[in-house]
Amino acid sequence: MKPLDAQRSIYNMTNHRPNDEGIQKMETLRQFAKQFATSIHAQVPDSREKSIALTHLEEALFWANAGVARDESNQHKEIN
Repeated sequence: MKPLDAQRSIYNMTNHRPNDEGIQKMETLRQFAKQFATSIHAQVPDSREKSIALTHLEEALFWANAGVARDESNQHKEIN
Protein backbone atom coordinates (compact mmCIF):
# COMPACT_ATOMS: atom_id res chain seq x y z
CA MET A 1 0.00 0.00 0.00
CA LYS A 2 1.27 3.40 -0.95
CA PRO A 3 1.46 6.25 1.56
CA LEU A 4 -1.58 8.47 1.84
CA ASP A 5 -1.24 11.51 -0.35
CA ALA A 6 -3.64 14.12 -1.72
CA GLN A 7 -4.46 12.11 -4.84
CA ARG A 8 -5.24 8.99 -2.78
CA SER A 9 -7.42 11.03 -0.37
CA ILE A 10 -9.44 12.42 -3.28
CA TYR A 11 -9.77 8.94 -4.78
CA ASN A 12 -10.97 7.54 -1.44
CA MET A 13 -13.63 10.26 -1.20
CA THR A 14 -15.00 9.49 -4.66
CA ASN A 15 -18.06 7.29 -5.15
CA HIS A 16 -17.00 3.76 -6.13
CA ARG A 17 -19.66 1.58 -7.70
CA PRO A 18 -18.79 -2.10 -7.44
CA ASN A 19 -19.38 -4.42 -10.35
CA ASP A 20 -21.63 -7.49 -10.02
CA GLU A 21 -18.85 -9.55 -8.44
CA GLY A 22 -18.21 -6.79 -5.91
CA ILE A 23 -21.90 -6.58 -5.06
CA GLN A 24 -21.93 -10.31 -4.37
CA LYS A 25 -18.86 -10.01 -2.15
CA MET A 26 -20.52 -7.21 -0.20
CA GLU A 27 -23.68 -9.26 0.28
CA THR A 28 -21.62 -12.18 1.60
CA LEU A 29 -19.91 -9.85 4.06
CA ARG A 30 -23.31 -8.46 5.14
CA GLN A 31 -24.65 -11.95 5.79
CA PHE A 32 -21.66 -12.82 8.02
CA ALA A 33 -22.02 -9.51 9.87
CA LYS A 34 -25.75 -10.13 10.44
CA GLN A 35 -24.99 -13.60 11.81
CA PHE A 36 -22.35 -12.19 14.15
CA ALA A 37 -24.69 -9.37 15.26
CA THR A 38 -27.39 -11.92 16.04
CA SER A 39 -24.90 -13.89 18.12
CA ILE A 40 -23.82 -10.76 20.00
CA HIS A 41 -27.46 -9.94 20.77
CA ALA A 42 -28.05 -13.48 22.01
CA GLN A 43 -24.89 -13.86 24.08
CA VAL A 44 -23.98 -10.44 25.45
CA PRO A 45 -26.13 -8.71 28.06
CA ASP A 46 -27.35 -5.21 27.26
CA SER A 47 -24.43 -3.00 28.20
CA ARG A 48 -22.01 -0.39 26.99
CA GLU A 49 -19.73 -3.23 25.84
CA LYS A 50 -22.50 -4.74 23.71
CA SER A 51 -23.22 -1.37 22.16
CA ILE A 52 -19.55 -0.82 21.37
CA ALA A 53 -19.21 -4.34 19.92
CA LEU A 54 -22.16 -3.73 17.60
CA THR A 55 -20.87 -0.30 16.61
CA HIS A 56 -17.48 -1.73 15.73
CA LEU A 57 -19.09 -4.56 13.79
CA GLU A 58 -20.95 -1.96 11.72
CA GLU A 59 -17.69 -0.09 11.25
CA ALA A 60 -15.86 -3.25 10.19
CA LEU A 61 -18.58 -4.00 7.62
CA PHE A 62 -18.42 -0.44 6.34
CA TRP A 63 -14.65 -0.60 5.81
CA ALA A 64 -14.79 -4.09 4.31
CA ASN A 65 -17.40 -2.92 1.79
CA ALA A 66 -15.33 0.18 1.04
CA GLY A 67 -12.32 -2.06 0.40
CA VAL A 68 -14.34 -4.19 -2.02
CA ALA A 69 -15.75 -1.18 -3.85
CA ARG A 70 -12.42 0.62 -4.10
CA ASP A 71 -10.68 -2.52 -5.31
CA GLU A 72 -13.33 -3.23 -7.91
CA SER A 73 -13.15 0.29 -9.32
CA ASN A 74 -9.37 0.38 -9.03
CA GLN A 75 -8.93 -2.68 -11.28
CA HIS A 76 -9.08 -0.41 -14.31
CA LYS A 77 -7.44 2.71 -12.87
CA GLU A 78 -4.28 2.68 -10.78
CA ILE A 79 -3.62 5.61 -8.47
CA ASN A 80 -0.05 6.96 -8.49
